[in-house]
Amino acid sequence: MTDLSRWDMSCLYNGSTDPAIDKAVADYATAAANFQATYQGKLSDAATVAAALADWCALSTLIERPFIYASHLLTAIDIENPDGQALVQRLTERYSKIYSDHLVFFVVELSALPVATLEGLMADPVVAPYRQYLSEIKRTRPFVLPQSAEETLGRYAPFMKSAWVRLYEEMRAKVRITYEGIEHTEAEIDAKSYTHDRAVRHAISEAYRQPTDDFKPWVARVLNVLVGVHQAETEQRKAPSHWGDADETVSVRTLIDSTYAAGAPLAQRYYRLKARLLSLPKLAGYDTGAPLPFTNDTRIPWDDAKRLVAAAFRAFDPRLGDLVDKALAEHWVDACQAGKSRQTGAFSSPGTPDTHPFVFLGSYDGTPEDVMTLAHELGHAVHQWLYRHHPSVVAHPGPRLSETASIFAEMLTFEYLLVQLADPKEKLALLVSKVGDMVNTIQNQAVRARFEDTLYIRRTQGELSIADIDALAKDAFAAMDGAAFEKPRNGWCWVHHYVTHPLYVYSYAYAELVVQALYAVGKADTTGTFRDRYLALLAAGGSKSEEALLADFGLSTKDPAFWAQGFTTLDSLLTQAEALADQLFPA
Repeated sequence: MTDLSRWDMSCLYNGSTDPAIDKAVADYATAAANFQATYQGKLSDAATVAAALADWCALSTLIERPFIYASHLLTAIDIENPDGQALVQRLTERYSKIYSDHLVFFVVELSALPVATLEGLMADPVVAPYRQYLSEIKRTRPFVLPQSAEETLGRYAPFMKSAWVRLYEEMRAKVRITYEGIEHTEAEIDAKSYTHDRAVRHAISEAYRQPTDDFKPWVARVLNVLVGVHQAETEQRKAPSHWGDADETVSVRTLIDSTYAAGAPLAQRYYRLKARLLSLPKLAGYDTGAPLPFTNDTRIPWDDAKRLVAAAFRAFDPRLGDLVDKALAEHWVDACQAGKSRQTGAFSSPGTPDTHPFVFLGSYDGTPEDVMTLAHELGHAVHQWLYRHHPSVVAHPGPRLSETASIFAEMLTFEYLLVQLADPKEKLALLVSKVGDMVNTIQNQAVRARFEDTLYIRRTQGELSIADIDALAKDAFAAMDGAAFEKPRNGWCWVHHYVTHPLYVYSYAYAELVVQALYAVGKADTTGTFRDRYLALLAAGGSKSEEALLADFGLSTKDPAFWAQGFTTLDSLLTQAEALADQLFPA
């Protein structure tokens, strides 16, 4: 394993045994008890609520620091480190006890306030910095349980959901795929699968067969427990569905359904083009990420990837370029070539207000996808840096706007690369790659969201077998893929979001469509204000609603034409790729 860029975590703590970690938790316990003594039963006027919210944010910052260090950073760089695992569990248990003993009352009492009182608080200037938080309290108040029930849920949390997620992550870290007589981690074997040689891709796919058969029972058990717990809590809270309130349920299902209706024909066109360019009648699942035969598979060195992504951000706006330069120079990014014990995937943790975001790449092996992953995560990091000045209860936006920032960064990188290329074959390869990314982000994530939706619905009828889950996944993909593949796709046991971030994947599809709508506004802008407005959207974080932020661009997710823009862009790029393919490789 070759280090490319490593975090300096001393800005947080110096190792898992640093006594400052226990001191932070002790300080949190003392502050939580004081908070309860000061505010319980006294949330009656704007000045008191504003003071309580300020103290609540200070409390959050106290406990965020050790949690980010342990559960985000230490475990990512070495998922099998027993000291790191033990620290995460110890922190989780202590936090849950402190929260359930002293802090549950706060949300319960705010939620018990009459709607008119909440609206009066939201209108009061002294509460203005926290207005969006109170808006969320108003939205979710019907689903808050009595204090005793909320305390019980909080107290048991470390031994329920989080314990099963931890089991999944530990089991996944131990997965090894034997190929050519050598055991490989997922990251190592996936790096080898990016090759022109279809026989190698097929052999790697076959090498996954036994590990998949071994892993599926574990994942099925974890999903049955986690989905069952979620559905039981949904029923207890009397929420309309596992997605949340009625508006959210309708919004998500409408997005999924519209993506199937408008997106499936485009996805199938893309798969036919990819098969044609690979000289195949149909694709196998392992062909979707294959390089095209007229391109080389030379890897992009780490330093080149950094320069490319920074230049793409700078071409859009120098302020973003400066931030990316800062992130790379100050080692906000931890990246290695594929190796043992590292967590799979990638993320950007927001850090704390006095530090910086922490970007993690489970592996960097120089593929075009790796470069886009770097751009994606730096998009998150720039977003997190720009909104860090807000109070913590409104700083972090929801998942849909978070993913908007990262996918916008991918689009910037794509457009920057496209104008640099003169060779039509290189342009075609980039267009096909981008269309493939968009299909994965919109259509494939909608497929996964539909699978989750049906999984949660079916779980209410009883425990699901592996065969049951396989059938749900195959049905979800078949409706999107049509006849594009040699056999139905599946692979549900390797989608970690189902366990670690349940009911999240639809956010990627949502965000891609939002990005394309924003991009269309940017292209049509004649006032020269788009860049400033976009940076203002990033800096707002979660302090405004999604509708309010998009309204600044004349957009509304309630407008049917809004969602059509994303498919229009995808259709346009796909049409360009098809035309260029016809020109270069006439039938």
